[in-house]
Amino acid sequence: MNTVLTLTTEGYHPGTGALINSLAFCDFQGLIKVHYLGKKPKWSKSEMEALGDRGITLQLIQERDETLPHYLKAKILLEALREAGHGDKVFFIDSDISIVRNWRFFEFWVDQGVALGADVNFEGMSINHPMRGYWRTLLKEIQRPIREISG
Repeated sequence: MNTVLTLTTEGYHPGTGALINSLAFCDFQGLIKVHYLGKKPKWSKSEMEALGDRGITLQLIQERDETLPHYLKAKILLEALREAGHGDKVFFIDSDISIVRNWRFFEFWVDQGVALGADVNFEGMSINHPMRGYWRTLLKEIQRPIREISG
């Protein structure tokens, strides 16, 4: 099963709704766990009803920790990984991100290893980066040579 985790606060509720809509649009199926601090998102009830027909379960979890939100991300991810079964895929996506690729791409990507996305300002891509694994697979499928360049 796929599980997407996100963490939101009241100022990010519109972005969280956009993330959820983008997941549905890109054919995600599975569980979306929205951890929130403060008030529950106003859109939560309507989203829960609408997503069930698309194979998506939406779960809202109120966080009571008074720490800064970004300090909770590791805790949330660790809990989900402990709960995950063999073959489950767990993703943490910030609530200000929108998905624009078909969800199968992300399933393939995480099958290459731990998949990490970074801001566009990040310049490094190691030789064993999951995206390079994806490109290698594509090149093999069309029988094109692979030239390893690290940078």
